[in-house]
Amino acid sequence: MTLMRRRYLPDIISVMTCTVCSQKLDSFSTGYKNTRIYHAIQRSEVPRRGSEYSPLPTHTAALLKSSSPAYSVASLPVIDGSVSPQPIPTIMLPAVDCQLHRALQSNKFSPSAISWDMSYPVETARLQPPCTQFDWNAPATNPHTTHLTITFGAWKFTVVPHPASRVSYVTVLDVLHGIYRYFRTSSSERDYRALSSDKRHRVTSAYNQRWQRCHPAEQEMEQKKGVKQIDFLADSKTFWGLLPTKELGTWQLQVTRS
Repeated sequence: MTLMRRRYLPDIISVMTCTVCSQKLDSFSTGYKNTRIYHAIQRSEVPRRGSEYSPLPTHTAALLKSSSPAYSVASLPVIDGSVSPQPIPTIMLPAVDCQLHRALQSNKFSPSAISWDMSYPVETARLQPPCTQFDWNAPATNPHTTHLTITFGAWKFTVVPHPASRVSYVTVLDVLHGIYRYFRTSSSERDYRALSSDKRHRVTSAYNQRWQRCHPAEQEMEQKKGVKQIDFLADSKTFWGLLPTKELGTWQLQVTRS
């Protein structure tokens, strides 16, 4: 019995040694792989999840390279001969730093070169000295832009080229039409009820003056359409111009008393 134990003891030790060595090799191999992956990540050879260096999917990159898609407003309702606010294209070029056309510029002390009561159609807008004449279809910005955003208090809307326009950039006339269309939209009863009693009285007065000045044959129809955004401006409906904001491609609308 003692002889048998001595004879097979080396074999048992050998098997145990091989098992331990195998486990160490597997552990070393796993550790080596993890180390390689770690250093690969450190060298940005393997893109990390959410990394800003991750490549864009092919279809996304193609969309970003394409221009603004065409759209139609043929199915939108017509209000007093004006087209209701245009839908904003889903893909638009990023805003860039640009200079506004001089006819649209204003500051706190002097208005823009355009004299216009925004409660009347754009066709009633006139130029005032020293700007006596210019192309109304001139680009609204330099360099040209496919869209620009206008804010007025808590309101915010986007101006894009007119669907019938032959150019792909926003013009001076597009800006005026965009402002007119936005303020011709109907207001909500909630916004009206949220006003103070004094403000509500001024809005109601502006609303009555607006529909009463219409042609007699159109007064009843206009009255039924109710309060519009322009009525919230009360007697401050005269276009003063646009001022740049801290946000690229965004301009603040300035108005004054009519």
